[in-house]
Amino acid sequence: MLDALELRPFAAAHPYRLSQGQKRRLSVATVLVAPPRVLILDEPTFGQDARTNERLLESLVTLNEAGLTIVMITHDLEAVWRCARSIVVLGGGRVAHAGPLTDLASHDEALAVAGLDGPFAVRALHALTAVLPRR
Repeated sequence: MLDALELRPFAAAHPYRLSQGQKRRLSVATVLVAPPRVLILDEPTFGQDARTNERLLESLVTLNEAGLTIVMITHDLEAVWRCARSIVVLGGGRVAHAGPLTDLASHDEALAVAGLDGPFAVRALHALTAVLPRR
């Protein structure tokens, strides 16, 4: 697990001496040593550099494909777009949208209520459809 989450060089370090990103990865590693049936993560990509973020998301996708249910609480819609199958968007203390991730592209209002920008792929799709002629 230390190798998978790039923590091997810090195996002997006290957790208080780790960076914020390393501490987050350590918390994921400690849970995954004895895999649960459901994993709840709060902002797992916060404080990660791009390479580590990519590896973390790859690990989460692999775990999910192996049968682990993952609930990710995050503002990082790029991570959601990459990993999720379904999404619940909260805004103003209410559910603004719930459903398959593929429906997110048609629910800009739910993202706006939550104060979120859609993932780059969705924003690009909307920008292209706004300028391309309709048939």
